[in-house]
Amino acid sequence: MKVTLVNEELLPVPPFLGGPVEQLIFETAVSIQNPDLTVISPTAEAMPEQTFFPSEKFYHVDIAAEAARAQSALGKQLPPGLSDPTTSTFFYYLNGATNILHAIDPDVIEIHNRPEFVPYMVNQFPTKRIVLYMHNEPRVW
Repeated sequence: MKVTLVNEELLPVPPFLGGPVEQLIFETAVSIQNPDLTVISPTAEAMPEQTFFPSEKFYHVDIAAEAARAQSALGKQLPPGLSDPTTSTFFYYLNGATNILHAIDPDVIEIHNRPEFVPYMVNQFPTKRIVLYMHNEPRVW
């Protein structure tokens, strides 16, 4: 069974910039010796060049590249909601993560700390099992 853990859009996994959620996802991914367990997280400008982790397990969304791709596709007329930096980062990350999920085609998608991702993922992947893992008290539900 192929399982993909989808991190928040804030910090990368491996957690070289810190983050308790990122640390837990990383430790889970490296301790479970199964090539069918993968992780999606954002990339960061300061990603280490040395590979100290099994890179085939980790996929990274380049939010800036996703923004450029969307702006190129939509032209200069971005929808009004994407002018807000928080909303646009959320949207670009979710779009990039979805593209990766379509490519790797997991059986289970485990979303970490983002209940807002669930309805979108259910629509995008109606035959997949979607799991929400909340690490702390949700502020939105």
